[in-house]
Amino acid sequence: MDQARPGAECFPEPHEPDFARPLHAADRIDWLRRSGKGRAVALRRFLNQNLSALPPECSASLCGRFGPTWDKAAYFEMIVGRFLQLAGATLTYEPLGAGGRRVDFEGVFPGGTVFVEATSPDYNWEGVTKVRHQEPLLDIIAAEAPDGWWVMVDDLPDHRPDDSRRGFRRAVRELMKNIPDVASAGDGLDVATVLPNGRLSMHLRPGRPEDTDPVAMSPGATLLENSWDRIISSVRGKRRQARAFHELGPVLLALDSSWYTDEDDFDLALFGGTYSSLSPNGQEQASSFHATGVFATQLQAEFAGALVFRDLGFCAGP
Repeated sequence: MDQARPGAECFPEPHEPDFARPLHAADRIDWLRRSGKGRAVALRRFLNQNLSALPPECSASLCGRFGPTWDKAAYFEMIVGRFLQLAGATLTYEPLGAGGRRVDFEGVFPGGTVFVEATSPDYNWEGVTKVRHQEPLLDIIAAEAPDGWWVMVDDLPDHRPDDSRRGFRRAVRELMKNIPDVASAGDGLDVATVLPNGRLSMHLRPGRPEDTDPVAMSPGATLLENSWDRIISSVRGKRRQARAFHELGPVLLALDSSWYTDEDDFDLALFGGTYSSLSPNGQEQASSFHATGVFATQLQAEFAGALVFRDLGFCAGP
C-alpha cells in the first residue's frame, strides 16, 4: 500500500474528485479518499499534517491501518502521539518492555520519561452497529425523496446487512409517489406503512435546498450507558503491558470517550466514589469515599494515571 510507506502522504488528493453527496452507507474512509468537497479536503490536510509530524515508523504504521475501513483506534493513537509531542515530548514508537511487551509511546520530556498506552473503548457497540445497519435504508429514502422536501424518519424496520432491500425500496416509492408539489405543500405531511420486519414512518416538510441531503433526521438507536464498564475493561485489558514497563518509568493509559461519557464515569471507574450510609432510623449519615476504582485496587505497579480525551472529534473536543 503506497500510502503506508514512510514519507508518503497517507491521504493524497484524488485525481478525479467526486463532488456528489456522500451516501449514508458509504464507508467514511472511501468518502474521505475520493471526495472533492471542502470538508473532505480539510480533513485530509489535517490527517496528513499530523501523521507526518509523528516519527516515520509511527506514521507508516498508523497510515497502513487506515485501509478499506476507518480505524478509530489508529486515529486516537495519532491524537495521543501529537498531544505528547506538543506537550514537549520526544517520541519513540512502540518501545520494548519486559517479556517482549510493548506500549504505544515512550515520551522523553526535559523532566523525565513516561510510557503511554492508548486505547479506544467500544462504547455502546450494539447501538453503533444498529445505526450502521440502518444507513442503507436511509440512502434509499434519500434517493426516492421528491425535490424540495426534507424527510424526518421517525421509524425504520429492523434490518440486517444480508436482508434484501427490494421490498423496502418498493414501499418507499409507494409512499413518495403521491407527495404533492412543494409549492402547494402547506406545513408538511406524515406517511407510514408496515413492512414484515417493522414499521416505516416519516414526516415530510417543504423547503429543502437543491443538492442537500434530504434526510434531516433519523431514529438512531437506544443508548446503552456502559461507559463505566467499558473503562474498567479497557484498564484490565492493558495491565500486563503496564507491568512490563513499571521499572522503566511511570505508565499512563490514554482513553477516549463517547459523547455521553462524563467526568463522573471516569472518576468512578478509575478511582471510586463517595457514598452515604443510612442510620437505623433511615436518616442519611456522613458520606465517605470508597476507593473501589480499577486504579485504586491495583495489586501491582501498573498505571500511574490516565490521559482522558473527552468528546474527541475532527473539529472539536474539550
